[in-house]
Amino acid sequence: MDIKEFIPEQLVGQQTDAVEQRSFSNETEAKEFYQLAKSRMLNVGQWHQISKMEASVFNLLDSDGKQVNRNVKVGDFVSIDIPGPGTKIGNGNDYIKVEHLEEISDGEDESVFYMRFRPSAPPGKPRDKTAHFFKADATSTFMVTRKAKTVSAEVHGRNEIPNMSTDKLIDKARNTIIAVSGFLGISVLQWKLLVKGVLS
Repeated sequence: MDIKEFIPEQLVGQQTDAVEQRSFSNETEAKEFYQLAKSRMLNVGQWHQISKMEASVFNLLDSDGKQVNRNVKVGDFVSIDIPGPGTKIGNGNDYIKVEHLEEISDGEDESVFYMRFRPSAPPGKPRDKTAHFFKADATSTFMVTRKAKTVSAEVHGRNEIPNMSTDKLIDKARNTIIAVSGFLGISVLQWKLLVKGVLS
């Protein structure tokens, strides 16, 4: 399988990639660890603990905006509490929505689990503007893969453009600063810590 087919095409803005791999002595160990890594990736509410990153806190919300303690599923939202001033439209948080989640196996040799998130309005407010420092064109694809005896955890950001489509001047300035700092490597570092934690 070519994992590129699961990642949206890069068309505009910036892209970010964080990849970590771990090899095992046999396929049985690799298969068992793949399941563990997948469960960690699905546990969005624990990402900041899994990765030991203190920069952001992630909370999993259902479609009504209620915080839940379970594995993520399509239609869920994730609120992101980033240090510093938050968005006015998101009441201090940034929001992403889970738009796709899938697992594919190619016989015994290869498995791919991936989920795709997109910046969104807060839950319950679909007509509101995007409450995130990137435009809604951006995507983040989180993956756990196994090929033979090697397990990988990956995050791929695509089409990352600062969100200027807000009426609040303070939000525009804030989104520009955070998005630009993300382009300089802060978000990449965050995702590298996550994929490393998923495979620890």
